[in-house]
Amino acid sequence: MRSSSIITISILFSFVFLLGSCSKEEGLNTATINITSPAYGAAYGLGDTVYVTGTIKAAESLHGYSIYIRGKEDKVSLFAVGVHDHATDLTVDTFWVNTFVGDTTSVELELIASLDHDGNSTGKKVTFQCIP
Repeated sequence: MRSSSIITISILFSFVFLLGSCSKEEGLNTATINITSPAYGAAYGLGDTVYVTGTIKAAESLHGYSIYIRGKEDKVSLFAVGVHDHATDLTVDTFWVNTFVGDTTSVELELIASLDHDGNSTGKKVTFQCIP
């Protein structure tokens, strides 16, 4: 009686695990990333709002995205946000206010799409300028 209960519970847990899994065994998902703003080479002064917009499209469900804005040379983080969402089409729409104080510097925005929960991802970068 006890061993049949253990087997029943094991089967039940296996079934629940398979239903709850959101990764697929098929092939590696890929995504197309389009950053519409900021434009490459655009310049933003102190206090300007940098709108971060774009789209991420994939054949299979994506698992969110991350946005990083950092100094291009020193890699100092100025802004970071992550969104966990499950869809084949994701719209990116957020902003960052330029609080960078100093000389004119190149800044890099990186948009990374999470392809699955196994850590696979793809990204795209755009460089713009922060000016005093």
